Amino acid sequence: MLGRRAIERALLVSAVAVPLSLVALLQLGGPLPQRAALATACILVPMLALGTAVCLLLLGAPGRKVGRMYAADLLGAGVGALAVVPLMTVVPTPALVAGAGALPAMALVLRGRMRTGVVLLLALGALLAWREPLRVRHNKIYAQDSVKLLYERWTPTARLTVVQTPTQRWAFGWGMGPRTVAARSISSGSTKTARPERRSRVCEGARVISTTCSMM
Repeated sequence: MLGRRAIERALLVSAVAVPLSLVALLQLGGPLPQRAALATACILVPMLALGTAVCLLLLGAPGRKVGRMYAADLLGAGVGALAVVPLMTVVPTPALVAGAGALPAMALVLRGRMRTGVVLLLALGALLAWREPLRVRHNKIYAQDSVKLLYERWTPTARLTVVQTPTQRWAFGWGMGPRTVAARSISSGSTKTARPERRSRVCEGARVISTTCSMM
């Protein structure tokens, strides 16, 4: 009985911590250096809760059933690894991460905690429908509220945004690679060859219009 209650508590904490830790990470703090402790806590709490639930399930499996339990654990991890990249191409990453909280909630339903599991699923559905708490408020360079967001797209490798700002008159990106791109100089009306660098500039007034490149 004690083991059963401990598993259910671990699942409950997991279902709550996964979406809430993401909301805290996206909404609180400032630029990345000031958010190191917050990021550590937001990752640590749900991972410990999920790991505790898995360990308790393995410890509670009698005899040879532990092998089947562990096989189910590995199978689930494999399916998740195969599915996550395709899902990230169609679902924004914050919504996908928060939605993972539905898994421990459904586990509670399967273990007979119907009311608790359904309440958690409904709360998670409301969070995903609202979407505002899953909006990025801070990134590595600036506070998102300080600029006008013109375009946003999540991919499996990055968050792509186009913003309008009165202060930052250049585009920015990480690891543009060795490609050579053509950028049009808005001021002169001429086309120049540009070679991507770590940080570089292309602008149209105050509106960022291209990936980062430095004029040669």
